[in-house]
Amino acid sequence: MKKIMSVCAMAMTVMAASMINDSVAFASVDNQTIEKASSIPSSTETTGIFERATSVYYYKATMPANGLFTVQLQNDGHVQKVELLNETGTHTLATMQSNPSTLIHPKREIGLKKGQQVYIKVTTNKAGAKKPYVLKTTFKASNQYEKEMNDTIRLANTIAPTSKTIGTLQGKNDEDYFRFTLKKNGQIQVKMDQAGEAKTVTVLNSQNKVFAKFTTNNRQLNDAVAKVGLPKGTYYTKVTTAKKAVVPYTMQLKFTASNYFEKESNDTIRTANSVTLNKTYKATLQGKQDRDYYKFTVKKKKTVYVYVSNGNSDKNVQLLSPTGKRMETFKTDSDLRGASYIRTTLSKGTYYVNVYNNSSYFEDYTIKVK
Repeated sequence: MKKIMSVCAMAMTVMAASMINDSVAFASVDNQTIEKASSIPSSTETTGIFERATSVYYYKATMPANGLFTVQLQNDGHVQKVELLNETGTHTLATMQSNPSTLIHPKREIGLKKGQQVYIKVTTNKAGAKKPYVLKTTFKASNQYEKEMNDTIRLANTIAPTSKTIGTLQGKNDEDYFRFTLKKNGQIQVKMDQAGEAKTVTVLNSQNKVFAKFTTNNRQLNDAVAKVGLPKGTYYTKVTTAKKAVVPYTMQLKFTASNYFEKESNDTIRTANSVTLNKTYKATLQGKQDRDYYKFTVKKKKTVYVYVSNGNSDKNVQLLSPTGKRMETFKTDSDLRGASYIRTTLSKGTYYVNVYNNSSYFEDYTIKVK
Protein backbone atom coordinates (compact mmCIF):
# COMPACT_ATOMS: atom_id res chain seq x y z
CA MET A 1 0.00 0.00 0.00
CA LYS A 2 2.83 2.35 0.84
CA LYS A 3 4.47 1.46 -2.48
CA ILE A 4 1.27 2.30 -4.38
CA MET A 5 0.95 5.65 -2.54
CA SER A 6 4.59 6.40 -3.32
CA VAL A 7 4.01 5.74 -7.01
CA CYS A 8 0.90 7.95 -6.94
CA ALA A 9 2.82 10.72 -5.21
CA MET A 10 5.59 10.49 -7.79
CA ALA A 11 3.03 10.67 -10.59
CA MET A 12 1.45 13.76 -9.04
CA THR A 13 4.89 15.35 -8.69
CA VAL A 14 5.66 14.68 -12.36
CA MET A 15 2.26 16.09 -13.33
CA ALA A 16 2.85 19.20 -11.24
CA ALA A 17 6.27 19.67 -12.76
CA SER A 18 4.75 19.26 -16.19
CA MET A 19 2.14 21.88 -15.37
CA ILE A 20 4.84 24.25 -14.13
CA ASN A 21 6.88 23.71 -17.30
CA ASP A 22 3.80 24.31 -19.45
CA SER A 23 3.13 27.49 -17.50
CA VAL A 24 6.65 28.74 -18.14
CA ALA A 25 6.34 27.94 -21.83
CA PHE A 26 3.07 29.83 -21.99
CA ALA A 27 4.61 32.79 -20.20
CA SER A 28 7.45 32.89 -22.72
CA VAL A 29 4.96 33.69 -25.48
CA ASP A 30 3.22 36.35 -23.41
CA ASN A 31 4.64 38.94 -25.77
CA GLN A 32 2.48 41.94 -24.90
CA THR A 33 5.44 44.09 -23.89
CA ILE A 34 8.60 44.89 -25.83
CA GLU A 35 10.68 43.28 -23.07
CA LYS A 36 8.89 39.97 -23.74
CA ALA A 37 8.92 40.20 -27.52
CA SER A 38 8.85 36.81 -29.25
CA SER A 39 11.88 36.04 -31.42
CA ILE A 40 11.04 35.05 -35.01
CA PRO A 41 13.22 34.26 -38.04
CA SER A 42 13.77 37.05 -40.56
CA SER A 43 11.83 34.95 -43.09
CA THR A 44 8.74 33.25 -41.67
CA GLU A 45 4.97 33.39 -41.26
CA THR A 46 3.53 34.19 -37.83
CA THR A 47 -0.09 33.87 -36.74
CA GLY A 48 -1.78 35.21 -33.64
CA ILE A 49 -5.10 36.25 -32.14
CA PHE A 50 -6.12 39.58 -30.63
CA GLU A 51 -7.65 38.56 -27.31
CA ARG A 52 -9.27 41.98 -27.01
CA ALA A 53 -9.33 45.32 -28.80
CA THR A 54 -6.56 46.73 -26.62
CA SER A 55 -4.17 43.83 -27.20
CA VAL A 56 -0.61 44.63 -28.27
CA TYR A 57 1.87 41.99 -29.42
CA TYR A 58 5.61 42.32 -30.01
CA TYR A 59 8.02 40.26 -32.11
CA LYS A 60 11.72 40.71 -32.80
CA ALA A 61 13.90 39.60 -35.69
CA THR A 62 17.66 39.80 -36.26
CA MET A 63 19.12 40.32 -39.72
CA PRO A 64 21.47 37.55 -40.90
CA ALA A 65 23.23 39.89 -43.38
CA ASN A 66 22.90 43.30 -45.00
CA GLY A 67 19.70 43.32 -47.02
CA LEU A 68 16.01 44.06 -47.42
CA PHE A 69 13.54 43.13 -44.67
CA THR A 70 9.88 42.93 -45.72
CA VAL A 71 6.86 42.65 -43.43
CA GLN A 72 3.45 41.87 -44.95
CA LEU A 73 0.16 41.95 -43.04
CA GLN A 74 -2.71 39.76 -44.18
CA ASN A 75 -5.92 41.72 -44.68
CA ASP A 76 -8.37 39.70 -42.58
CA GLY A 77 -11.36 42.04 -42.73
CA HIS A 78 -10.62 44.16 -39.67
CA VAL A 79 -8.26 47.05 -39.04
CA GLN A 80 -4.79 46.03 -37.90
CA LYS A 81 -1.68 48.14 -37.52
CA VAL A 82 1.98 47.18 -37.64
CA GLU A 83 4.92 49.32 -36.53
CA LEU A 84 8.58 48.48 -37.18
CA LEU A 85 10.73 49.80 -34.35
CA ASN A 86 14.50 50.15 -34.04
CA GLU A 87 16.65 47.95 -31.81
CA THR A 88 15.85 50.01 -28.70
CA GLY A 89 12.16 50.34 -29.53
CA THR A 90 12.40 54.12 -29.27
CA HIS A 91 12.12 55.05 -32.94
CA THR A 92 9.53 54.04 -35.54
CA LEU A 93 11.17 52.93 -38.78
CA ALA A 94 7.96 52.22 -40.70
CA THR A 95 4.23 51.75 -40.18
CA MET A 96 1.37 50.14 -42.08
CA GLN A 97 -2.33 49.51 -41.57
CA SER A 98 -4.79 47.10 -43.18
CA ASN A 99 -7.91 48.36 -44.90
CA PRO A 100 -10.95 46.04 -44.73
CA SER A 101 -12.49 47.69 -47.81
CA THR A 102 -9.69 46.43 -50.07
CA LEU A 103 -8.20 43.02 -50.81
CA ILE A 104 -4.63 44.29 -50.75
CA HIS A 105 -2.26 42.88 -48.16
CA PRO A 106 -0.19 45.90 -46.97
CA LYS A 107 3.58 45.54 -46.71
CA ARG A 108 6.64 47.56 -45.83
CA GLU A 109 10.19 47.13 -47.06
CA ILE A 110 13.17 48.45 -45.17
CA GLY A 111 16.90 48.03 -45.67
CA LEU A 112 18.83 46.88 -42.60
CA LYS A 113 22.38 45.89 -41.74
CA LYS A 114 23.79 42.56 -40.61
CA GLY A 115 23.09 41.82 -36.94
CA GLN A 116 20.54 44.60 -36.64
CA GLN A 117 17.49 43.74 -34.54
CA VAL A 118 14.06 45.21 -35.18
CA TYR A 119 10.81 44.96 -33.24
CA ILE A 120 7.42 44.39 -34.86
CA LYS A 121 4.48 45.80 -32.91
CA VAL A 122 0.99 44.54 -33.84
CA THR A 123 -2.20 46.27 -32.67
CA THR A 124 -5.87 46.60 -33.60
CA ASN A 125 -8.58 49.16 -32.95
CA LYS A 126 -11.41 46.77 -33.72
CA ALA A 127 -13.79 46.18 -30.80
CA GLY A 128 -14.32 42.61 -29.71
CA ALA A 129 -12.07 39.67 -29.10
CA LYS A 130 -10.58 36.65 -30.85
CA LYS A 131 -9.57 38.51 -34.02
CA PRO A 132 -6.78 36.71 -35.91
CA TYR A 133 -3.74 38.25 -37.57
CA VAL A 134 -1.08 36.86 -39.90
CA LEU A 135 2.39 38.36 -40.40
CA LYS A 136 4.74 37.28 -43.16
CA THR A 137 8.37 38.35 -42.99
CA THR A 138 10.96 37.85 -45.73
CA PHE A 139 14.61 38.79 -46.01
CA LYS A 140 16.71 39.32 -49.14
CA ALA A 141 20.46 39.64 -48.66
CA SER A 142 22.18 42.40 -50.66
CA ASN A 143 24.58 45.29 -50.10
CA GLN A 144 22.63 47.52 -52.52
CA TYR A 145 19.83 48.37 -50.09
CA GLU A 146 19.70 51.48 -47.93
CA LYS A 147 20.22 50.64 -44.24
CA GLU A 148 18.07 52.33 -41.60
CA MET A 149 18.57 54.30 -39.46
CA ASN A 150 20.32 56.88 -41.63
CA ASP A 151 18.31 60.01 -40.87
CA THR A 152 21.27 62.29 -40.12
CA ILE A 153 24.73 63.00 -41.51
CA ARG A 154 26.21 61.24 -38.48
CA LEU A 155 24.23 58.07 -39.27
CA ALA A 156 24.75 58.21 -43.04
CA ASN A 157 25.22 54.93 -44.92
CA THR A 158 28.68 54.64 -46.48
CA ILE A 159 28.52 53.94 -50.22
CA ALA A 160 31.05 53.88 -53.05
CA PRO A 161 31.24 56.94 -55.34
CA THR A 162 30.28 54.58 -58.17
CA SER A 163 27.37 52.52 -56.85
CA LYS A 164 23.66 51.72 -57.02
CA THR A 165 21.43 52.03 -53.94
CA ILE A 166 17.81 50.92 -53.56
CA GLY A 167 15.97 52.71 -50.78
CA THR A 168 12.57 53.64 -49.36
CA LEU A 169 11.37 56.92 -47.87
CA GLN A 170 8.84 56.16 -45.13
CA GLY A 171 6.96 59.41 -45.72
CA LYS A 172 7.89 63.09 -45.55
CA ASN A 173 9.48 62.82 -42.09
CA ASP A 174 12.10 60.38 -43.34
CA GLU A 175 15.50 61.59 -44.56
CA ASP A 176 18.05 59.21 -46.03
CA TYR A 177 21.74 60.20 -45.90
CA PHE A 178 24.60 58.53 -47.75
CA ARG A 179 28.34 59.20 -47.40
CA PHE A 180 30.89 58.81 -50.20
CA THR A 181 34.58 59.69 -50.39
CA LEU A 182 36.44 60.94 -53.46
CA LYS A 183 40.12 60.02 -53.41
CA LYS A 184 40.82 62.25 -56.42
CA ASN A 185 39.46 65.43 -57.98
CA GLY A 186 36.69 64.77 -60.46
CA GLN A 187 32.98 64.84 -61.23
CA ILE A 188 30.24 63.00 -59.38
CA GLN A 189 27.05 62.17 -61.25
CA VAL A 190 23.92 61.45 -59.19
CA LYS A 191 21.03 59.78 -61.00
CA MET A 192 17.57 59.23 -59.48
CA ASP A 193 14.61 57.37 -60.99
CA GLN A 194 11.59 59.57 -61.68
CA ALA A 195 8.85 56.96 -61.14
CA GLY A 196 6.20 57.53 -58.47
CA GLU A 197 6.15 60.42 -56.02
CA ALA A 198 8.68 63.24 -56.27
CA LYS A 199 12.04 62.77 -54.53
CA THR A 200 14.49 65.57 -53.77
CA VAL A 201 18.22 64.83 -53.89
CA THR A 202 20.85 67.10 -52.36
CA VAL A 203 24.63 66.82 -52.67
CA LEU A 204 26.34 68.47 -49.68
CA ASN A 205 29.27 68.35 -47.29
CA SER A 206 29.42 67.88 -43.53
CA GLN A 207 28.96 71.63 -43.00
CA ASN A 208 25.67 71.45 -44.96
CA LYS A 209 27.15 73.36 -47.89
CA VAL A 210 24.95 72.44 -50.87
CA PHE A 211 26.69 71.72 -54.19
CA ALA A 212 23.70 70.42 -56.17
CA LYS A 213 19.98 69.88 -55.60
CA PHE A 214 17.17 68.58 -57.79
CA THR A 215 13.64 67.13 -57.56
CA THR A 216 12.31 64.32 -59.74
CA ASN A 217 9.25 64.66 -61.96
CA ASN A 218 7.25 61.54 -62.88
CA ARG A 219 6.09 63.21 -66.10
CA GLN A 220 9.62 62.80 -67.40
CA LEU A 221 10.65 59.44 -68.84
CA ASN A 222 14.40 59.64 -68.28
CA ASP A 223 16.11 59.52 -64.90
CA ALA A 224 16.86 62.85 -63.22
CA VAL A 225 20.58 63.60 -63.20
CA ALA A 226 22.88 66.07 -61.46
CA LYS A 227 26.58 66.44 -62.27
CA VAL A 228 28.93 68.35 -60.04
CA GLY A 229 32.70 68.71 -60.06
CA LEU A 230 34.30 68.35 -56.64
CA PRO A 231 37.80 68.25 -55.15
CA LYS A 232 38.81 65.09 -53.34
CA GLY A 233 37.13 64.70 -49.96
CA THR A 234 34.06 63.28 -48.22
CA TYR A 235 30.55 64.28 -49.31
CA TYR A 236 26.93 63.28 -48.76
CA THR A 237 23.71 62.81 -50.65
CA LYS A 238 20.38 63.40 -48.93
CA VAL A 239 17.10 61.96 -50.28
CA THR A 240 13.74 63.36 -49.10
CA THR A 241 10.12 63.68 -50.18
CA ALA A 242 7.34 66.16 -49.44
CA LYS A 243 4.72 63.41 -49.70
CA LYS A 244 3.15 61.44 -46.85
CA ALA A 245 3.28 58.26 -48.92
CA VAL A 246 5.92 55.54 -48.79
CA VAL A 247 8.28 56.33 -51.69
CA PRO A 248 10.71 53.72 -53.07
CA TYR A 249 13.68 54.92 -55.13
CA THR A 250 16.82 53.87 -56.94
CA MET A 251 19.85 56.14 -56.76
CA GLN A 252 23.00 55.64 -58.83
CA LEU A 253 26.34 57.38 -58.38
CA LYS A 254 29.08 57.53 -60.97
CA PHE A 255 32.47 59.16 -60.46
CA THR A 256 34.94 60.27 -63.12
CA ALA A 257 38.39 61.31 -61.90
CA SER A 258 40.02 64.25 -63.69
CA ASN A 259 41.65 67.59 -62.94
CA TYR A 260 39.74 69.15 -65.83
CA PHE A 261 36.31 69.42 -64.25
CA GLU A 262 34.92 72.53 -62.60
CA LYS A 263 35.18 72.19 -58.81
CA GLU A 264 32.36 73.47 -56.63
CA SER A 265 32.03 75.67 -54.78
CA ASN A 266 33.35 78.38 -57.12
CA ASP A 267 30.57 80.96 -56.79
CA THR A 268 32.82 83.96 -56.08
CA ILE A 269 36.10 85.46 -57.27
CA ARG A 270 37.64 84.39 -53.97
CA THR A 271 36.76 80.72 -54.63
CA ALA A 272 37.43 80.80 -58.41
CA ASN A 273 38.82 77.62 -59.98
CA SER A 274 42.32 77.94 -61.43
CA VAL A 275 42.44 76.86 -65.10
CA THR A 276 45.45 76.02 -67.22
CA LEU A 277 45.71 77.72 -70.60
CA ASN A 278 44.84 75.52 -73.61
CA LYS A 279 42.99 72.95 -71.48
CA THR A 280 39.25 72.23 -71.84
CA TYR A 281 37.25 72.01 -68.61
CA LYS A 282 33.83 70.39 -68.22
CA ALA A 283 31.35 72.15 -65.94
CA THR A 284 27.68 72.34 -64.92
CA LEU A 285 25.54 75.33 -64.01
CA GLN A 286 23.21 74.23 -61.18
CA GLY A 287 20.33 76.49 -62.22
CA LYS A 288 20.03 80.25 -62.48
CA GLN A 289 21.27 80.85 -58.94
CA ASP A 290 24.68 79.31 -59.74
CA ARG A 291 27.73 81.38 -60.65
CA ASP A 292 30.91 79.72 -61.88
CA TYR A 293 34.16 81.66 -61.54
CA TYR A 294 37.52 80.76 -63.10
CA LYS A 295 40.91 82.40 -62.95
CA PHE A 296 43.92 82.22 -65.23
CA THR A 297 47.32 83.92 -65.31
CA VAL A 298 49.01 85.66 -68.26
CA LYS A 299 52.79 85.80 -67.76
CA LYS A 300 53.31 88.47 -70.43
CA LYS A 301 51.22 90.60 -72.74
CA LYS A 302 49.40 88.37 -75.24
CA THR A 303 46.16 87.80 -77.18
CA VAL A 304 43.76 85.53 -75.31
CA TYR A 305 40.67 83.62 -76.47
CA VAL A 306 37.92 82.56 -74.04
CA TYR A 307 35.66 79.79 -75.41
CA VAL A 308 32.36 78.65 -73.81
CA SER A 309 30.23 75.96 -75.46
CA ASN A 310 26.79 77.03 -76.75
CA GLY A 311 24.67 74.14 -75.41
CA ASN A 312 20.94 74.27 -74.69
CA SER A 313 20.68 77.73 -73.14
CA ASP A 314 22.23 81.14 -73.68
CA LYS A 315 24.91 81.65 -71.08
CA ASN A 316 26.36 84.96 -69.99
CA VAL A 317 30.17 85.17 -69.90
CA GLN A 318 32.15 87.99 -68.30
CA LEU A 319 35.90 88.59 -68.44
CA LEU A 320 37.03 90.38 -65.28
CA SER A 321 40.22 92.32 -64.51
CA PRO A 322 42.66 91.40 -61.70
CA THR A 323 40.60 93.71 -59.46
CA GLY A 324 37.29 92.12 -60.47
CA LYS A 325 36.20 94.90 -62.82
CA ARG A 326 34.20 93.82 -65.88
CA MET A 327 36.29 94.10 -69.07
CA GLU A 328 34.46 92.10 -71.75
CA THR A 329 31.13 90.28 -72.01
CA PHE A 330 29.47 87.93 -74.47
CA LYS A 331 26.63 85.42 -74.71
CA THR A 332 26.64 81.90 -76.04
CA ASP A 333 24.07 81.05 -78.72
CA SER A 334 21.89 77.97 -78.16
CA ASP A 335 20.89 78.02 -81.83
CA LEU A 336 24.45 77.21 -82.84
CA ARG A 337 26.73 74.25 -82.34
CA GLY A 338 30.25 74.47 -81.03
CA ALA A 339 31.34 77.39 -78.86
CA SER A 340 31.13 81.14 -78.67
CA TYR A 341 34.22 83.15 -77.76
CA ILE A 342 35.87 86.49 -77.23
CA ARG A 343 39.31 87.59 -78.39
CA THR A 344 41.21 90.20 -76.43
CA THR A 345 44.77 91.34 -75.67
CA LEU A 346 45.76 91.22 -72.02
CA SER A 347 48.75 92.48 -70.05
CA LYS A 348 50.63 90.37 -67.54
CA GLY A 349 48.42 89.44 -64.58
CA THR A 350 45.65 87.17 -63.20
CA TYR A 351 42.17 87.46 -64.74
CA TYR A 352 38.75 85.98 -64.03
CA VAL A 353 35.86 84.55 -66.05
CA ASN A 354 32.29 84.43 -64.71
CA VAL A 355 29.72 82.10 -66.36
CA TYR A 356 25.98 82.11 -65.51
CA ASN A 357 22.54 81.87 -67.12
CA ASN A 358 18.84 82.42 -66.40
CA SER A 359 17.72 78.82 -66.82
CA SER A 360 16.21 76.82 -63.97
CA TYR A 361 17.64 73.61 -65.45
CA PHE A 362 21.09 72.13 -65.06
CA GLU A 363 23.33 73.08 -67.98
CA ASP A 364 26.50 71.20 -68.92
CA TYR A 365 29.11 73.24 -70.74
CA THR A 366 32.82 73.45 -71.47
CA ILE A 367 35.21 76.35 -71.02
CA LYS A 368 38.68 76.87 -72.49
CA VAL A 369 41.11 79.77 -72.25
CA LYS A 370 43.68 79.84 -75.03
